[in-house]
Amino acid sequence: MDNPDATMQAVTAEIPPINSLTVEQARQGYKQYLEIEETISDVGDVRNPTISGLDGDIPVQIYEPTGTGARPLVVWMHGGGFILGDIESYDPTCHALCDVLDAVVVSVDYRRAPEHPFPAAVEDCYIATEWAAESAERLGADPIG
Repeated sequence: MDNPDATMQAVTAEIPPINSLTVEQARQGYKQYLEIEETISDVGDVRNPTISGLDGDIPVQIYEPTGTGARPLVVWMHGGGFILGDIESYDPTCHALCDVLDAVVVSVDYRRAPEHPFPAAVEDCYIATEWAAESAERLGADPIG
């Protein structure tokens, strides 16, 4: 790459202003931006339960490391400003966190705006964090004292 500034300008010139896109177009563009071509880290197990939220169930994805013993607990809220990202796009990140940190990772599939206006996403994330803390020992994580 001889001129990184020119490359960045060429890439960004192809991206339309986000305010000119529909929500679905912006979500698709964000998903494509996040796509990576790398091997998914091995973890012990991945489960997809739901937990009770204020307005229905909140899907979560739990990544458990291999081996035994209490591990750190990470509650992951995917990026995207509570609008664009999704739990699937950050699956490789959560696999890597579980593997590299040797931690139990709880990824929250919170409700997104504009379909679910503020504070829906924040409420889901808060409830999931409380649930994860209360469930730490059952999840194989070190309970929070």
